[in-house]
Amino acid sequence: MTSPSPDPEDLLEIADLAPSAATAVGEISGRWRVATWLRHATTIVALGVVVTVLLLTATRSESALTTIAHARPAWIVAVAGVAAVTYAMAAACTIGSTTVRLARGRTVVMQVASSFVNRFVPGGVGGAVLNVRYLERAGARRSEAVTANALNNVAGLAVHLALFLGLLPFFGGLQRDVDPPDDAGAYVAILVGLVVVGAAVWIRWIPQHWKGHLRVMQLAASDVLRDPRRLTLLLLGSAGVTLAHGAGLWCALRSVDAHVTPTDVMVVYLVAAAAASISPTPGGLGAIEVALVTGLTRTGTPTTAAAAAVVIYRLVTYWLPVLPGLVAFRRLRRIGAI
Repeated sequence: MTSPSPDPEDLLEIADLAPSAATAVGEISGRWRVATWLRHATTIVALGVVVTVLLLTATRSESALTTIAHARPAWIVAVAGVAAVTYAMAAACTIGSTTVRLARGRTVVMQVASSFVNRFVPGGVGGAVLNVRYLERAGARRSEAVTANALNNVAGLAVHLALFLGLLPFFGGLQRDVDPPDDAGAYVAILVGLVVVGAAVWIRWIPQHWKGHLRVMQLAASDVLRDPRRLTLLLLGSAGVTLAHGAGLWCALRSVDAHVTPTDVMVVYLVAAAAASISPTPGGLGAIEVALVTGLTRTGTPTTAAAAAVVIYRLVTYWLPVLPGLVAFRRLRRIGAI
């Protein structure tokens, strides 16, 4: 929810280019192409590299792989349950960001479908295009759909910052004298590299589009502020998504018997998500794993436990929803909702 918002005009261009959008989203045209499969394979390889790095570098006391194998199933199920909550909260955000009446159940399904398309497109562009299509099919004008999507992103950013500033004074890691892990330098180097590349990409877009973007935001914000119900749904939904992700990470830590306060986990997640939001990889792949492990070790969590918990968290919340997302995507296409 905190990733930099794609420019509204960019979204319109993407939505108008059916073949290009089909390739970016995955299967909008209904036919898989070789390029799509290559993109999927590349993403899976990237995941393998990230997981391997985490497993091989987390070598304190026992391997992270062994730690994962002995994880408590009940807590892993809890991670999945909390992850499911994020889709309901994201649907609330979408409903609150537009004046068009949306079916709640179908909007939740649309969020699940977004979890599929966003795995293969950086910056959340795939989900943004899908959201615009969904709102248009529900009766919104193109400008209204793009505005709602952008407003959703701005609300997420505002809530993210508010939570971070509110919780930071209670972050125990600020007072701890923790020896960094031996591989801390490699973690930091990877994270900084991804952030720098991502920032360069986003900064290139800002000078060209910021005026139109702010103009759309101003109009959308004025509409929401005049409707307390919409504003409540938008803000509570945004907060719910962020808090649920933090809770999922905490449950993953508990599954490997790592004891970290919920406040510390939440602050670590907020920082990691912000750093990963400008990564050039889909869903911050690579950047967020590194940031989470580094942040958790700062709270005193052993590197092995931190790495194992992050792998569990990402497998359940990032990769597990891909197949249900594909099913949801195809269902929405079949009934003409996108």
